[in-house]
Amino acid sequence: MTRVLIVEDAEIVASGLRATIEQDPANEVVAVVPSVELAEEAIRSKRIDVLVCDIRLADGTAFDLLKRLAGRDLQPPTLIVSSYDLPQYVDAALQLGALGYVLKTAPARELLAAVTTVAARGGAYGPGLVTSVIKAKQLGLTPRDRSVVAGILAGRTNDEIGAELGVSRKTVEVHVSNMLERFGLASRVELAQRAEHEQWLASPVSADEDRRPKGT
Repeated sequence: MTRVLIVEDAEIVASGLRATIEQDPANEVVAVVPSVELAEEAIRSKRIDVLVCDIRLADGTAFDLLKRLAGRDLQPPTLIVSSYDLPQYVDAALQLGALGYVLKTAPARELLAAVTTVAARGGAYGPGLVTSVIKAKQLGLTPRDRSVVAGILAGRTNDEIGAELGVSRKTVEVHVSNMLERFGLASRVELAQRAEHEQWLASPVSADEDRRPKGT
């Protein structure tokens, strides 16, 4: 019997996941909880073979939960089931130790197969999501790049971005110029448009604030 914990804060979605997962008599949903805190409690108190987790939760995200569980003996194999197909999210989930990622729109057979695969500690990814991971890795933004992009998206000038980051305008210009060349873009406007369209700042792993000393 594969014992499954579902972490999902939308009751109707959680009910659907439970019904689908228990279509296979080899699966048993031992608990359904809506939050990171309650998920931790369930993992501590129950034997869990597979953790099925949404991205957005009542008190945080699946990434918060994975970070808390990292390195612990009690960390169960994790399958992310989400409506988000952002490559940054897929990449972040895998970086944090999730073994699978499928979309909520996936057919029942795909979800059931993913639960079985993850229970055996294999990888289970929805169609096209591996390509998404590759694209996310190819993006290769540094924390400082991300800070500059965030400033551009907020409509700030290079002087304003430099003042906020504690660096010179010239340093900001160098970061902008390097990104324009790397991505084959002609202007800050094109950079902002692509960053917004592709959700460059969506990654919960690499979106950490740049903590390098001011002035570097």
